[in-house]
Amino acid sequence: MKVLLAEDPGAPRELFQHLLQQRGHAVHAVADGETAWRVYQSETFPLVLIGCAVSGMDGLELCRRIRALPQGAHCVLLLLTEKNGHEDLIAAIDSGADDCLPVSMAEDAALARMIVAERRAIKLLRDRFGAAPARARAALRALRESEELFRAAFRNAAVGMALLAADGLAARVNSRLCDMLGYPEAEVLRRSFPQLLHPDDRPRLLRYLQRTGGAPDHHGVECRYLRADGAAIWCQIASSAIQDESGQVAHYVLQLIDITARKQAEDYLTQLAHYDLLTGIPNRSLFHQRLAQAISQARRHQSQLALLFVDLDGFKAVNDTMGHAAGDLLLQVVAERITQCVRADDMVARLAGDEFTILLPRIRGTEAAERVARTIVRELARPVVAQERILHVTSSIGVALFPDAGHDVETLLAAADTAMYVAKSRGKNGFAFCQVETRAAV
Repeated sequence: MKVLLAEDPGAPRELFQHLLQQRGHAVHAVADGETAWRVYQSETFPLVLIGCAVSGMDGLELCRRIRALPQGAHCVLLLLTEKNGHEDLIAAIDSGADDCLPVSMAEDAALARMIVAERRAIKLLRDRFGAAPARARAALRALRESEELFRAAFRNAAVGMALLAADGLAARVNSRLCDMLGYPEAEVLRRSFPQLLHPDDRPRLLRYLQRTGGAPDHHGVECRYLRADGAAIWCQIASSAIQDESGQVAHYVLQLIDITARKQAEDYLTQLAHYDLLTGIPNRSLFHQRLAQAISQARRHQSQLALLFVDLDGFKAVNDTMGHAAGDLLLQVVAERITQCVRADDMVARLAGDEFTILLPRIRGTEAAERVARTIVRELARPVVAQERILHVTSSIGVALFPDAGHDVETLLAAADTAMYVAKSRGKNGFAFCQVETRAAV
């Protein structure tokens, strides 16, 4: 018969474990009440021994919780107490225990009391599964085989596995999950499983569990967990629910697959598709997308935005005289300087070669755009040191405003590009706004 023993390490626990094993029982010994509570919810124990002062949860409270469960009516509870008085017995009975055993009791007396409890447990099993001992033994054997199969599949799974109580506490985890999270099993069991999630992803997992309602779901949800070393790992999580006799969710079985490598590959591909490899800022493709979105928002809110088109003056001479390495360094410095001239929600992109664009959403009038353009012209005119030489380049900037200069991406870009050539024709190292007559030319 399976017996759950919840008691702090020490001589009393060793004594009762020894007596139970002598009687041929399979003893599952735990050292704290919280672990005992989770283990009892996930397995069947006809006989349970609980230390009154066990760590983690008061023994009387643990008795009350076990008795409140549907399966709690089908087990015998013994409370291990320090004293042998009527008050201890009354408190034990009130909490739902069948008897209390003083830990100071002589070994032969303790054995006799446990034999009585053992017979009570066997009677409860017979009452539950039928009077015929053969039927009870067959039912117990089938239950034990089912539990062993589940434990073997759970323990040896190639993915992370967790058995969660309805309150989010882990009743059981496998070694693969512990390896993924970098925690020993005891540490994982002490934590609320949602606490291991990245804070930003906790609402996502909660919505997933509410949406599935405990029904098996093989598509799952992707969330980040925080390892013991602080690193985040991406996991694909699939869940199914285990219901109690009343139809309420008692446990969740979670399967977790580490998809961090896949996510990193996706991020790298996104970086290649949308960002300039040399400077790290958005490229033409991403800039077009963001500009289209900004135009839609400006149209909806009836607001203005500015598009600045920047072209470097004298960049070709740097490439021709000093080589592409110096030119690449110069482009990186230019991207950094332009980025420092704008707000956090503005956007700087490299279109191609020495051409850059800046998106300034939600501006009021031309003054803000003029202030940014003037600052960029000044900053880019500062010398740059490359290969122990001082480089001097300037910039010409064209400015186009929405909705005055255009109502779509291509028209605005063409207007800003034309205004940039106006700035060059005026002697470079400056900026020019797209005028009505310039638009007509476009």
